[in-house]
Amino acid sequence: MDGGEKKDATAAAAAAKKVSLLGMFRYADRQDVLLMVVGAAGAVANGVAEPLMTILFGNVIDSFGDSTAQSVIRSVRKVGAPLWFRGRASASSSAGGTA
Repeated sequence: MDGGEKKDATAAAAAAKKVSLLGMFRYADRQDVLLMVVGAAGAVANGVAEPLMTILFGNVIDSFGDSTAQSVIRSVRKVGAPLWFRGRASASSSAGGTA
């Protein structure tokens, strides 16, 4: 075995060594942990937004069907407010993930 083959064998052994899940975060300081927690919370909030949007939009569509011509604006405003707040929350959570 010459020097080149030893280097290849050593590199292959180092590449094959597996690290545990907690071992990956061994050198993380408090700021790293805080950023990971905030990022995970933002990802969960952004992931919940899609199914919630479906439910809220369904409520808006139902308000069209349940209303008369005189009361349609009032009933859509009633269910439209949570839709607006959900949009603002989704915009904040997704903007935080791209910053």
